[in-house]
Amino acid sequence: MEATDIIEVEYDQFGRMKRHPLYHHNSYNRTPFTVEELEYICKYWHADHMDDLGLALGRTGVSLAQQVSNLRKQGLFEHYKNMNRHW
Repeated sequence: MEATDIIEVEYDQFGRMKRHPLYHHNSYNRTPFTVEELEYICKYWHADHMDDLGLALGRTGVSLAQQVSNLRKQGLFEHYKNMNRHW
């Protein structure tokens, strides 16, 4: 990507940033979540906005919300939140 190739940031109807190649690089190539990322998400889910967490991890806020929902259904959210290995 060259300096002249500017891709504008777009937002959905709820004000969430849509997927952008510069900010959400892990969402574009569907990189699996690492244990470190899962721990980070679970620890800071209630303390920070999902879009901010997504920018920190290179993923969209929506993908993080889906991951948190899946972890809760599997009963793993508290496990990762209390892990204390990386964060």
